[in-house]
Amino acid sequence: MNDRAITVASQALQTAKSLGFPITQPLVDKETIGSFYVRVGVTIGTGDTNVAIQLARKPSAYIVLRSSNGGVVYDGATPANWTGLNITLRSTVAGNVVTVAIG
Repeated sequence: MNDRAITVASQALQTAKSLGFPITQPLVDKETIGSFYVRVGVTIGTGDTNVAIQLARKPSAYIVLRSSNGGVVYDGATPANWTGLNITLRSTVAGNVVTVAIG
């Protein structure tokens, strides 16, 4: 591993730790970690894909923790309509299976 890769990996690890994500065990679908709701194994398509969540407030951000095929995940057509029960996401690649933390 080169120095840059080690630095990036260290920064990612520090970010995960600071947000309270477990680093020694797998994430569990539909689990709340700190102020984030985690979804594991959600398939995001190239069109609007509703992702069910359970937050007591409207989410303001999401972090893609894993992507099955390298597609970029981005806001769906209506982020203003996100609620504590769902958000809308899209992917640049069809059938992108992701782990995402929504907070």
